[in-house]
Amino acid sequence: MNQLNLTLLGMPQIKVDDRPITNLPSRKARALLIYLALTRQTHSRQHLAGFLWGEMTEEKARRNLRVLLTRLRKQLEPFLSIERRELGINLDSDVWIDVDEFEACLALAEPTLQQLHRAAKLYQNHFLDGFALRDALLFEEWQRPLQERYRQLAMDALYRLAVYHTKQKQYGMGIDFTGQLLVLEPWMEEAHRQMMLLQALSGQRTAALAQYEACRAVLLEEIGVEPSEATTALYQQILNEEIDADMDRPAIIPSSEPVAWTPPFQPPARPPHFVGRVALQDEIAGVLKTAPTPSRGQVVSSQIHALVGMGGVGKSTLANQLAHTLRDDFPDGVLWANVAASEPMSVLESWAQLYGYDFTRIADVENMAAAFQGVLADKSVLIVLDDVTSAARIRPLLPTGDHNHVLLTTPATRIWPMRFMQKYGRWRSFHRKTAVCCLAIFLAKIGSMQSQMPPMKFASCCKICRWRSKSRRSGLNPVLAAAWLT
Repeated sequence: MNQLNLTLLGMPQIKVDDRPITNLPSRKARALLIYLALTRQTHSRQHLAGFLWGEMTEEKARRNLRVLLTRLRKQLEPFLSIERRELGINLDSDVWIDVDEFEACLALAEPTLQQLHRAAKLYQNHFLDGFALRDALLFEEWQRPLQERYRQLAMDALYRLAVYHTKQKQYGMGIDFTGQLLVLEPWMEEAHRQMMLLQALSGQRTAALAQYEACRAVLLEEIGVEPSEATTALYQQILNEEIDADMDRPAIIPSSEPVAWTPPFQPPARPPHFVGRVALQDEIAGVLKTAPTPSRGQVVSSQIHALVGMGGVGKSTLANQLAHTLRDDFPDGVLWANVAASEPMSVLESWAQLYGYDFTRIADVENMAAAFQGVLADKSVLIVLDDVTSAARIRPLLPTGDHNHVLLTTPATRIWPMRFMQKYGRWRSFHRKTAVCCLAIFLAKIGSMQSQMPPMKFASCCKICRWRSKSRRSGLNPVLAAAWLT
């Protein structure tokens, strides 16, 4: 039986029985094959058309998919399962993917030395490195978190190997693995420091001093900072020839292991007087408690849940109530951000700190978003994004972990691109408060003071609450009315 061989760690390569397939009709043909092979499940034609041609109309996207499949099946038909309404990879065919073996090598908490070496050999470069598609935002959003996940696994494996061979005084091999780290992450100061130590221990003092200068240059160019005190102190030791064989301790701090942290809980204080909307609250809580079940290599869809309605109807209050109610259902924390008042990078930096990570050296929002997606990849977190007015503004804040959910409040669905809504699902229209809710809030606020109030004044406030609830005006007036009376 023929074997389909997909190498995806680096620029993707496709082979059948070691024979390179270089004449596929387009990059999107390769992207489709990669997506089907890695997810290993059937997908509707509608989904795949939107996935690869999200900027086009559905009719044109479907036509492009039909043409692509006609050309693709001529070369790879034995490996495809094509039906009238859906298609996928042929699960009975022989398909080998390097990321499958890479993940299998690192599946255990303590991989063997042989597994670490094999994983390092497989990781030639980042997942689908240099492979980009035009007008395929959804493919990019699927690719990016996987790329970060595999990068974190590779960095951890290379770190373990560098430390192991340093302790074994196998400095040459330690230098090889540390060098591989620096090829993947040239600005990783800890890797530069480890390289300096290994070169000094192996008698390459001049190279170690030159490594410090290389580290200093790249940090200034990429991040705009000088080397840390630890790196400078090691440089001075090497300069003064104070390094000996007893200093074979590891100098790397693995990027995938943060300091200790406790599950964060960021929502404001629980609303003191929450009444009404019981059915809606129970419905949304039930959905948020139900974790989606993705397939391998599949980014979870329908992970975003939106409360949609005009300002003042109580969207933020309901979101806050839900966050407090569901606190125990998300063991790794509940995060909150007022999106209208905060920049995405500052939000990501503050969230990363809550989990023991320092993102201050990451210079752009895309890499910071990918790094934080890696942080949440194995966690169960609820993220509440309040006052969202732009889909582009929150895109860097969206997680991809299997058990993560996002609850957002937004004034209108018209601000969201159609492809965004099709991808994520669950939207809840949120209307103004009813007269009963307004009166209940008002009465809860004034409490026992009702008996001490002038009857006419009390009756007037109740009338105002009823009138405001029936009109399209702000629903906050019950609180203001209660404050006026008390």
